[in-house]
Amino acid sequence: MKKIICFTSLVVLLFSSCGTSKDKKETVETDSGGSEMNMDSNYIIGQVMLNFEGCEITIISENDPDMKLYPVSLDEMFRVDKAYLQFEFDPSRAPLPEGCEGTRAVVLRNVTRVKR
Repeated sequence: MKKIICFTSLVVLLFSSCGTSKDKKETVETDSGGSEMNMDSNYIIGQVMLNFEGCEITIISENDPDMKLYPVSLDEMFRVDKAYLQFEFDPSRAPLPEGCEGTRAVVLRNVTRVKR
């Protein structure tokens, strides 16, 4: 009798644990211009623009020109006008400087320069 109870408990436990996996959902936010921004941890490529529309530095996504990012604390070696960078980013709570209202403040990580 103990074997039947143990076997039944094991089967119930096994089947109940199969349905507990969580689906990965992609996080999407909107920038101040209302454009959707994929905040997933995929690499994107963007072009550095210095003094673009009144903002000291802006990175424009190669795939989505409406995605304009203001990189907080970007290393000086990457601050080259019209350079292309490949990077991942996270949203930042840093305030946007005057003139950068149409951008989204982000922190870049895993930054590399790419040739175009």
